[in-house]
Amino acid sequence: MRWLLILSLSVVWMSASAQQWAPVPHVQVEGQATLLLEADRVDLRATFTAEHRESRLALQDLERRVQEVQRRLRRQLPEGVRLEASQISIQPRHARRQDQWVISGYVATREIRLLNLDVTEAGPWIEALVAAEPHQLGPFEYRSSLMSAQQHPALQAAIEDARAKAELMATSLGARLGAPLQLEEITSPQPAALMRAEVMMAADTLSSPPELDAGQLEAQARVRLVFELLP
Repeated sequence: MRWLLILSLSVVWMSASAQQWAPVPHVQVEGQATLLLEADRVDLRATFTAEHRESRLALQDLERRVQEVQRRLRRQLPEGVRLEASQISIQPRHARRQDQWVISGYVATREIRLLNLDVTEAGPWIEALVAAEPHQLGPFEYRSSLMSAQQHPALQAAIEDARAKAELMATSLGARLGAPLQLEEITSPQPAALMRAEVMMAADTLSSPPELDAGQLEAQARVRLVFELLP
């Protein structure tokens, strides 16, 4: 009961605080924005596998291959680009023998990722991954550098849209727009990213590195603003 009482008092206090501006003349508006952003960054992925009758040997073979690929890629890694490798997974390979399924070997798998590459400079890195003979290349993930933890252009545009509407309404009433009293984010802009699954392909089908077609990404945001109205 003690915890319930404290929670109830907190809710009442917050509700009263949120309504302090209610008697003040005000205007409430919604703003929204949809932006098309150029996809200028790309993450490359390549999957490598090794197969052996013994799981230990499959792991060793794969680790040797991945380490060699990582060494070659690190030599000229551009500033701001990250090279990562996933955890190794290993799965048994089954075969049917004398009406029974038995383990015939093991397949070890690991993914190498080149993250945050400039799209215009990704070609040589795709060629390097192709030369390493991966089991699978892709998918590639595209994003815009304008969308980050510090930058939300769609959210900024939605706020500007709401303010413009409020100023128009205040002017139409012969009033002036005062300070903002409340701001609510209705739709949060998510980091723009696009996974191109069509780039994913088996290594034995690669006659040449695939061409990048980054295109544009859509970012949306919607906000609700309350402004004070001044005479």
